[in-house]
Amino acid sequence: DDNLFITLSNLKQQVEQLYPMKLEIAGHHAWQSIQSDKTRFLSEIIFEAVSNALRHAKPENIQIGIEQAAGHLNIFIENDGTPFPTGTKEGMGLPLMRYRASKIGGELSIEASPTQSTRVSCKLASRTGTIIKDEIPAEGN
Repeated sequence: DDNLFITLSNLKQQVEQLYPMKLEIAGHHAWQSIQSDKTRFLSEIIFEAVSNALRHAKPENIQIGIEQAAGHLNIFIENDGTPFPTGTKEGMGLPLMRYRASKIGGELSIEASPTQSTRVSCKLASRTGTIIKDEIPAEGN
């Protein structure tokens, strides 16, 4: 679906039916403005991050959100489960997430969250601070 918020709403419904936890989606209006050519890769990154959290961290809460800042848009997935252990051997999921981020001009990071346990972020560069449907990409993007 070109509308990432609808896709995420479906994910929320499925996760909360299958697991005893809460999944929150923040920034409702911003999801609808993301360029359609980026939604597939972003949804795959988000699905993988949520799946990894459910499998490995056993969280009670997961938050998916968007932060806008000068020059970039940051999509994040935070959970309050077991922290992501640094220095662990990676499976296929993390390299695939990094690859998908690179395909849309993004950069993936995994770190401790300022408010929860683990934060997966996909930072996308933008001249205006948003990745909106009517933005004209800069040369080389």
